[in-house]
Amino acid sequence: MKVFCAVIVYMAFFILLFVAFNVLWSLLISDVFYYCSDDLGGLMLPPFVHDCCGDYWIRTKGETYAMYYIFLTTLFTLPIIPAYLIVKKR
Repeated sequence: MKVFCAVIVYMAFFILLFVAFNVLWSLLISDVFYYCSDDLGGLMLPPFVHDCCGDYWIRTKGETYAMYYIFLTTLFTLPIIPAYLIVKKR
């Protein structure tokens, strides 16, 4: 039962953080690190720059992908904290 509760808590926090991180990505990274004419509303989905459509890098490709991997790592690891606390409390 503890594992089931932990999974439910993890998924709930993951969904909330996914929405929050996509908003942060569209505000902080998109149009600052790269320009994409068909950005899909600022979703964190690579490739960020396409060969057509006038897309271009503002910062380097490496910096953009480094920020992407930082966002992804945080997105997958941060929900572990409340899931662990719920399991530990029970």
